[in-house]
Amino acid sequence: MNLSLARRASIFAAGALSLTLATKAYAGPADLDPRWGGTGKVSTDVDGTNTNDDRIVRVLPSHDGGLIALANVRKSDGDYSAVVRYTAAGRLDSTFGTAGHVILPHNQQPGLPACSSQETRAGALQADGKIVLTVVCRPQDHSSQPAYLNVVRLNADGNFDTSFGDAGHVYDRLGGTVGFMGDVVPSDLALSRDGKIVVPFHYFEDDSRLDNYGVARFNADGSRDTTFAFRRTAGTEGARVAVQSDGKVLVTGRDNPFTPYGIFRLNADGSSDTTFGGPIFTGSIALDVINENGVEARISGVSNMVVQPDGKFLVAGNARFSGSTQDDIFVARFNPNGSPDTTFHQNGAVVTDVAGGDDGASRVAIQQNGQIVVGGYATLPADGGAGSLGVAVLRYNADGSLDTAWNGNGIARFDNTTSYETLNDLAIGPTGRVFVASTPPAANAHDLFTFALRGTRVCQEGSRIMSNEEEFSIADNQAADSGCQLANTGAGHKGLAGYLMLALGAVIARRRLRRQSARA
Repeated sequence: MNLSLARRASIFAAGALSLTLATKAYAGPADLDPRWGGTGKVSTDVDGTNTNDDRIVRVLPSHDGGLIALANVRKSDGDYSAVVRYTAAGRLDSTFGTAGHVILPHNQQPGLPACSSQETRAGALQADGKIVLTVVCRPQDHSSQPAYLNVVRLNADGNFDTSFGDAGHVYDRLGGTVGFMGDVVPSDLALSRDGKIVVPFHYFEDDSRLDNYGVARFNADGSRDTTFAFRRTAGTEGARVAVQSDGKVLVTGRDNPFTPYGIFRLNADGSSDTTFGGPIFTGSIALDVINENGVEARISGVSNMVVQPDGKFLVAGNARFSGSTQDDIFVARFNPNGSPDTTFHQNGAVVTDVAGGDDGASRVAIQQNGQIVVGGYATLPADGGAGSLGVAVLRYNADGSLDTAWNGNGIARFDNTTSYETLNDLAIGPTGRVFVASTPPAANAHDLFTFALRGTRVCQEGSRIMSNEEEFSIADNQAADSGCQLANTGAGHKGLAGYLMLALGAVIARRRLRRQSARA
């Protein structure tokens, strides 16, 4: 009887150990997160036709682990701006708008021509859950009527915020006045700590045919902040904006295609901050040449800028080495005064060649632990055939080195063979999950498309994966395999150490019984 029980215990322990080893697996950083839509990928057909081209412009992680997508959708009667909200599981949030989405109507503001076509340009999520976005309104007779700006604010449930502007809308020409040459096109949006909304924009002043850019600021109620003004004439590019904790504004741009990119810092009234940069360019710094391992790389594009909690700021884009015909991804970090942060890689910047082809950064984001995630495009001849364009997501450590825990080498690539082509936006959720909006796969070529990557190393047991609630309880980038550490004895399962002790105990007991039987 005792021998039989010991054998059974031994067999049970060995079987349990075998099962544990066979089914316990780790999902590493950069792996698709199947909790997002079941596969890590979500396609959404907003108008239900699957025939019109839709595209996500911005992704805004919500405070509950879900996602808000700002998009452009095409319907039979024109182009519209749309806002779509997903739960943490990647399902449409039925409590938001109509079945999880809001399509902005083609409104007409008194004194302005009717808006017959819309284009979402940028947006942000306020701390109170309200959503702010910038939209370009184009009249039907665009040849004689210029496009103008529409700043929209929605409540957390998708209804228009009637405390903002005119029933949730603010329409503004911002200086453009004549024909299509008067177009006003916002390029970005940022929120200041006091709730003000900062919008950089391009515009054509009258019929001068000079492409200018400026920055406008709106108060929390949508009224124009007349204490702030910044305009720069003859500027061909004024792309991105970021607001520091003290309210000062960083702006990227350049005056013409033959001059280097620069970063300007503006005081709270829009005047140039003379304590920034210099001594040659007071109030600004030039983004021109990066030195990587003794080889110069010239910056050929600036796509994104973000401020760190410590006041340092990151800039990402494209750079080209001397003698090369292809761009690579660059990331640079600057101290609050505009000087290069020499603790970041080499001389404050790093240049990364993804796969030997043409590469570029589209977005940069900072994790809570200081690691830097960059999303962009990459030409992947080795994976998808010559000239295959794909998505690249890179993660750097705070010192600028590639994080080898991220897909083994710091670079995760998604090419045409896996149906990803170009990256539209990237953002990091509150638990470290990385959200990406990109070109949809061929089977859903007209849909909005997102995919989610794990930001940390977590445990899978067979088909069971930690729920969103379990992940949400783990701080960003802790030892996220704490959900299945080998010595874990939490509810529902024992750790590997427990099974080993059980098996060892059973073997010892069986041997003792055998010795006792032999003596008898």
